Amino acid sequence: MAERDHPLHHPAPFIGTVRFFQHTARLIDRRRGGAGAIAAEQQRNLSNLVRFAQARSPFWAKRLRRVDPAQPDLRLVEPVDKTTLMENFDQIVTDPALNYAACHAFVNDLSKLGQLFDGRFVLAHTSGSTGRRGIFAFDRWGWEFTQALGLSAPVNNFPRAWRWSAAVLKKLRVAAVVPTGGHYTSYVLPAITGRYQTALTQFYFIDILDPMERIVEQLNAARPHVIHSYPTMLEALACYQEQGKLRINPFGLTGASEPFSAAMKNRLADAFPGALIVEVYAATEIPVIAHACDHGRLHLAADWVVLENVDVDGCPVPLGERGTKLYATCLYNFAQPLIRYELTDAIRYAPEPCPCGLALPVIEVAGRTNDTLWITDHSGRLVTLLATPILVAFMEAPGLRQYQLIQDAPHHIHINYVVERPGAEETVRREIERVFQAYLARHGLPDTVQLSYAALPEIPRDPRTHKVLQVIKTIKDPRGER
Repeated sequence: MAERDHPLHHPAPFIGTVRFFQHTARLIDRRRGGAGAIAAEQQRNLSNLVRFAQARSPFWAKRLRRVDPAQPDLRLVEPVDKTTLMENFDQIVTDPALNYAACHAFVNDLSKLGQLFDGRFVLAHTSGSTGRRGIFAFDRWGWEFTQALGLSAPVNNFPRAWRWSAAVLKKLRVAAVVPTGGHYTSYVLPAITGRYQTALTQFYFIDILDPMERIVEQLNAARPHVIHSYPTMLEALACYQEQGKLRINPFGLTGASEPFSAAMKNRLADAFPGALIVEVYAATEIPVIAHACDHGRLHLAADWVVLENVDVDGCPVPLGERGTKLYATCLYNFAQPLIRYELTDAIRYAPEPCPCGLALPVIEVAGRTNDTLWITDHSGRLVTLLATPILVAFMEAPGLRQYQLIQDAPHHIHINYVVERPGAEETVRREIERVFQAYLARHGLPDTVQLSYAALPEIPRDPRTHKVLQVIKTIKDPRGER
C-alpha cells in the first residue's frame, strides 16, 4: 500500500525517547499506590497548572484570582465553553507565538499535516460539530505526556501488554481509518511521534471518507495487527469480514469518538475472534481521558484529568447517577490551559470498583446530551428521548445493523437504516416500527409521532465531523435551543 507523500513522523528531538519512557514509568509507578496516591497526584498536578496559568495567562489570571494554588478549589472558577476559548485565544495561551491568526492559518494548510507549528507546538482542530471549530495547542512536554498516557493505559494489564509487545518484535502494523483531510487528533497523534515509535510501529493512514471497497482493499494489503477507527466504521468492517471480503486477523481493535455499544462489541467479537476490543474516551481538547481495561470498563485518567459530572444547571451529580454535561480540566496541557471546560457528554461514575484491580475511577459514557430529542405530548408536556435508551430499544429489532434518527418536524422522525442482509429491508422496517412505537408508548407518546423510513446500503458520514450521527435535529426544539 502506498505511503503518503508528506512526512508522517516529525523527527526527534521534539519527542525524546528517554523523556517519554520516564513519563510512562512515572504514571505506572504512581498508580500502583492506589486511590490515595492517584488523588494526591491529581492535587499536585492541579496546583502546578493553576500556579502556571495564573502567572502566564492573562485570561486565567482573572478567572483564577480567588483560587489558592496550594489548595485549589475548582468551584470558584467559572466554567468556559469552546466559543469563549476561541474568542479569548490570545489571552489564554501561555506563549506569544500561539496567536489565533497564525494558528488558524496553519490548521487551514493541509501541506502542514504532520508538522509542528513554529517548530515547537502541535496543533489540532475539532470538526466543528457544535457549530464552531476549535484550535488546540500542545507544547513538547504536553505532547510527550499525551503519548505516555496512551501507552500507560494498556500496559497496566500484563496479558494485554505481552500481546502488544510480542507484535512489536515484528514491527507493529497499525491501520488508522480516520479523517486525513485535516489536523484532527486521530491523525496527528500517531503522525507526530518520536523515534521509539517509528522504529517499532508501521502506521497506515486510510481516509475514513474513502469508499468502503477501497478501505477494505487497503486493509487487506496492510494486514494490520491493530485497527483504530470510529466504532461505526469498525462495525462496518466486521460486516465485510463476515462476508469474506475483508480477510485480516487483527489482535487489537480500538474505537473512539462515538458511542461504543455492547451490541457493537459483540459484533466485533464474532467477526474478529480473539481480538482485544478497546474503547477509548478522548477529545481533541483532551486527547486521552479514559481507556478501557480487559474487563471492558473505562478507567478515567484521574491523576491527569479532572471530570466534574454535573446536571443541566452545573450542580454536581451524586455518585452512580448520570449527569447532563461535564466540566473537564486537563492537567497536562500548559500551552493552552483548559480549566472547567464544558463538554456536552453524559457520563456516570460507577460506585463499585473494577474487577481488574486498577484504582482509577470507572466511568460509563452515554454519549452527547445534544443528541436528545424533545417531543410534545397531547397535553403539551415536553418528553425527553435520549439516544442511548433508543439504541437499547433498537437492539430488539433483529436484522438491523445501523440506524439514524432525523427529527425534521416537531412530531415527525425519519429513520434511515441499514440491514444485516439484503432482501430483508421490509421485514426489518416492520420490526423497527414495532420496537420504536412500543418505545414511544412507554414514554407516554402513543400516536403523537409520525415515522418515515429509508433503507440505505450505508448511512453517510457527516461531512464536518466524519462521524455517523445517530441523531440529527434540523428544527428548533421546544425549549428554544438548536
